[in-house]
Amino acid sequence: HRHPISAIQVGGGAYGLLIIDETDENMQQYPKHLQTFLQSNEVTLQFFSVLDKRKKPYKRTTKVNGKEDNLTVSLVQNDYYYFRISAVVISDPISYVEFVPAKACESRVVAYDGVYRSKVPHEDISSKHSLTTSSRVDLAVKCNHTATLVFHQGKVSTGRNVTLKVTMAPATDVSTIETSNNNDVYVASPFWNKETQSQWSPRRPYYMPNLLADNLLVDEFWNVSLEDTIENGQKILSINNHTWDVNKSIRTFELHQLVELNLFKTQKHPFHVHINRMQIVEPGGCGLRFEESQYFDSIASAKKKCSVRMQFFDFAGRVIAHCHKLKHEDKGMMVWLEITGGPEYGVPGDPQLVCEANLQL
Repeated sequence: HRHPISAIQVGGGAYGLLIIDETDENMQQYPKHLQTFLQSNEVTLQFFSVLDKRKKPYKRTTKVNGKEDNLTVSLVQNDYYYFRISAVVISDPISYVEFVPAKACESRVVAYDGVYRSKVPHEDISSKHSLTTSSRVDLAVKCNHTATLVFHQGKVSTGRNVTLKVTMAPATDVSTIETSNNNDVYVASPFWNKETQSQWSPRRPYYMPNLLADNLLVDEFWNVSLEDTIENGQKILSINNHTWDVNKSIRTFELHQLVELNLFKTQKHPFHVHINRMQIVEPGGCGLRFEESQYFDSIASAKKKCSVRMQFFDFAGRVIAHCHKLKHEDKGMMVWLEITGGPEYGVPGDPQLVCEANLQL
């Protein structure tokens, strides 16, 4: 989407899910049952919800996988599936998915915001999994009975659900999502050793190291507060009392610097930074899904303060940070960081295209 018309574009359908899979070479290093789980038993779900306040009464549009109808997914009883779930929500900062009834399905977190958890799968089973305005959660799911996956926006169910129809044999209905492998040797499992249910530690790219390592020193500390105030009867949305200014950065950092951010008031205003992901360093985590030591794309903490670390790799120049509620960023709740250093710093980009010129082509 293009700032500052994100809400209009996303509300009109300009959203999608980009998945980066393991290479075949890397996949061969995994046990066969884990390969089956990651490659063959995938279920991809994308929930979308927008509330149009321009119409009276307000109109809510909710979709799953692009359709305003509920979806049915056929699963084989007690087989593990790799659920890749994304949520695109225009307003509420917190949403979540819930398996109903809770005991019908076992679900464990595999990844947050497209990044493997440090240990896969999660040691705890949960029937509810939180998300932010636009985010992802990947789950290992095994069901023993037919269930419903309910999508909630804030405290309200959106009315778009996924029926998880459990069968004793592989699904054959082409109108449903189907997967199965009846070979006992290769039956899908998210564990490294399926008998002992042992976890495994995924590889991570160089630009997402463990920023909690004892040998690392923090170069800079930065307090970030996402504010909404009333001035002269008008609501002002800002970050550290700064609104969008194309000519002025809010802070300057150097390439490769390690920065610790103390984030405030993200309960109402999820904090999102382009390019660089944030690792939770708040002792005990920041509530909801925000576990200590895990990486996230956007932060909507349940606590007043959430401490995260971020290191700037590869890309110098302007890095955007903003509230991830689309209408808020469109109204100027967005700033930019100046990242100096590196061979490309200061190199001008291509001239900005003009829409009228494109239409003439």
